[in-house]
Amino acid sequence: MRHLAHLVADKKKRASLIVLIAAVAVGLQLVIMFVVIESPNTLFWSDSKEYMRIATELARGEPYSTPGESKNIYRTPGYPFVLSLLVRALGPNVLVLRLIHIAFFCLFLWLLYALGARFAGPTAGLIAMLLGAVYPLLLYLPLALYPESLMLTLYAAIALLILHIRERFTAVWALVLGVAIGAACLLRATAVIWIPTALFYVLWKAKRRLRDVVILSAAVVVIPLIAIASWMIRNHAVHGMYVFSTAASSNLLSSYNERATGIRPADERAGLPEEITQELDQAQNEAEIERIKMRAVRRFIVNNPWRAFKTACMQCVDTWSPIPRTMTQGGMADVKFKLINAFTYGPLLLLGLVGCLLSWKHLLTKSIVILCALNTVANGIAGMSIRYRAVTDFGFLLLAAYAIDRLLSRFTSAREGDRGSADLQQHGRGG
Repeated sequence: MRHLAHLVADKKKRASLIVLIAAVAVGLQLVIMFVVIESPNTLFWSDSKEYMRIATELARGEPYSTPGESKNIYRTPGYPFVLSLLVRALGPNVLVLRLIHIAFFCLFLWLLYALGARFAGPTAGLIAMLLGAVYPLLLYLPLALYPESLMLTLYAAIALLILHIRERFTAVWALVLGVAIGAACLLRATAVIWIPTALFYVLWKAKRRLRDVVILSAAVVVIPLIAIASWMIRNHAVHGMYVFSTAASSNLLSSYNERATGIRPADERAGLPEEITQELDQAQNEAEIERIKMRAVRRFIVNNPWRAFKTACMQCVDTWSPIPRTMTQGGMADVKFKLINAFTYGPLLLLGLVGCLLSWKHLLTKSIVILCALNTVANGIAGMSIRYRAVTDFGFLLLAAYAIDRLLSRFTSAREGDRGSADLQQHGRGG
């Protein structure tokens, strides 16, 4: 530990460790790309293929959707647009796009180091970075080409922004924070969880001028809501319905109906009661389908409140399951890969809980708990997927790093105490 502290104290050596850890992560991701997955140029998940298809169409100058073609509004708009810019600049080569996402992941690791360093010192920062560099789920997620592939980095950046703004508040930084949260909302609307989290962290027991409170609130509330509302207005103009993404109603209906099993089937209508499928088949347009779905969800919840509550609770718990239930089989959804992730995730989560207890007085710890709880509820109620949870996993990695740093410090202190006692005893015998 004393040698590690010496390395960390030296800025050049610390920078070398940061580069080394990032290189380890890149090496592991290259192994996953070229050895583990089917092909570095192949997308396994159907969702990834859909995002790639939309991005390629956008890169060719085609519209996101038209009145006669509304299937694309099932997807949230942010990631397809970002991916389309990459496709336009670099081409549709999946391998190249994955390498770009690896570069974003290296930025995520640096942000993780910066968060850990601000939280508990540079040693904790390096430990947090190392944990992120060997965590299988986070290593794989950037390669899957999901919105979460970018949200990992963006969420860590937002966390670092709120730390900076609490220390040095300016209107410019508040505006940057609002834009960052707005961008995250375009990737996944549930990123609105950052609004209460950011307000809590920056304002809690802080003596702020009323002007600063108003500026911060306007930035982190209004900008994200404008981002979401703009897309909903666009969809109303094109499709006749104020909706951000039709995935919300589809996920809700798959979870809250009389035949729901907890696992969404490949054909979502195959898992629905017959009377609902008949209504959907008779619908005249996408707007009517949306109304039918939400009406069926409300009817089920009103008629089965206890079952609906249990379903919501179970799905929230499932988002934290070490071995998640998935509809897709084979490939990266194979049990052996789930077990590899579970063997890493389980101990890190336990260490995170230890770190949470040890650092509970820290405002950042409370904010991490709030963020994770809100994210679990916002995503878990509608449907279960560990990738929705993974974007906040940096939080318990920070807490795990805090716990490891504390344990190493106590172990070193105990050893030095024992060594000091032994030296005194030896000196006494010599006297």
